[in-house]
Amino acid sequence: MKTFRIIFRFYINVFLANLLVTFSCLGLLKFYGLKSHKILSALVWYKLITIALILYLCFHYKMKELYYYQNLGITKTALIIYWTVFDLSLFFLLFIPTYCYL
Repeated sequence: MKTFRIIFRFYINVFLANLLVTFSCLGLLKFYGLKSHKILSALVWYKLITIALILYLCFHYKMKELYYYQNLGITKTALIIYWTVFDLSLFFLLFIPTYCYL
């Protein structure tokens, strides 16, 4: 449980950026309505690319802060995996009901 709190502390710094990207995808899905099946793959790729960009920027600008997490026993790889899994699961939990109710 302690590990998840530490990872959440790392994730909370970029949560707003990820949430804005998710809401922009949902907004585009609603905007296209019945034609939204044409842009599904583009929206998923958009989300994956922005996750990668945000990860890169976060690791680039918070390089010294990563030592804090490494001292607590959490590697960069673990941060990336937990962050990506959590963000993509949140994305799909919001994305699937929005797509089903168009």
